[in-house]
Amino acid sequence: MPERSRNIFLADRLDGMSHRELAEQYGISIKTVEREVMRGLDTVEVALLRWRGEADTQPRHGRRRALSTLLGIAGTGVATLAAWQVWRQWIPEFSTVLATAIGHVTTRRLPDGSELTLDAASRAEVLYFPARRTVRLLTGSVFLAVARDPDRPLVLTAGGHTVQVLGTRFEVALQTNGGLQVSVESGRVQVCNAVGEKRVLDAGQKLVIDEAQHMSVVNGMSDSIAPWREGWLDFRQVRLDEAIARLERYVGRPLRVSPDAAALMVFGRVHTPSTLTWLRLLPASLPVRVQDDSRDGAVVISRR
Repeated sequence: MPERSRNIFLADRLDGMSHRELAEQYGISIKTVEREVMRGLDTVEVALLRWRGEADTQPRHGRRRALSTLLGIAGTGVATLAAWQVWRQWIPEFSTVLATAIGHVTTRRLPDGSELTLDAASRAEVLYFPARRTVRLLTGSVFLAVARDPDRPLVLTAGGHTVQVLGTRFEVALQTNGGLQVSVESGRVQVCNAVGEKRVLDAGQKLVIDEAQHMSVVNGMSDSIAPWREGWLDFRQVRLDEAIARLERYVGRPLRVSPDAAALMVFGRVHTPSTLTWLRLLPASLPVRVQDDSRDGAVVISRR
């Protein structure tokens, strides 16, 4: 396959990147991404048919055979080995999509003994293959306590970035600016940003990837990792618009920040069940006013 087609196909099937992410990365339409993925599937089918010795080696668009059927009757020798490798890479033995509503946090125990805790208004896809484990964070934040398995490492993808682990406890949070934050409670992880730069993090370290793909590491973290698991959010010199976007996951109404107040810095701790109370008290610490919009019920924070 051409290099771009191959890279798109592998990113879709192995790394779990969405078609929208791939379209933005390569500067093409989502329809073009879909065509490249279908082209890759056709290529895989043709290769399997050749391994089986069938004369018809042209892809049959719209009536592609089930991959399991092709693998189930594969021959011996090279074909059997190739089919086995394809099965280990492409056929999941466990898959699930987890999602949480506004104000709700959930914990799910996975088949290997790992635990996944999903923050409010978040969504993740989990796929376990015989040779690898993958988690794709689609929105929000997730905390993972990963059961160690050296023969089957776990790779988490989010926003074009990847985090690879064997056994550890860590948080991954998508940022409103398109960046990513990774915080390690125990163990070690390797983070690779969307442009291929890599960093290794140990326990007590936090890495932030900004919208320009710059990576910065904070050492000796004193705050607890993912305090939202216990109903708290900690803001340490965070822009007001970012803090409000984070808090919106915990209230059942829209929150808006006016442009003139967006860059004000917030320092404090919020008990998520009391988010609206905290917002009402915000004018005591920042030069803002907090008002209700009668048109849509939104809470509006503007510069005072």
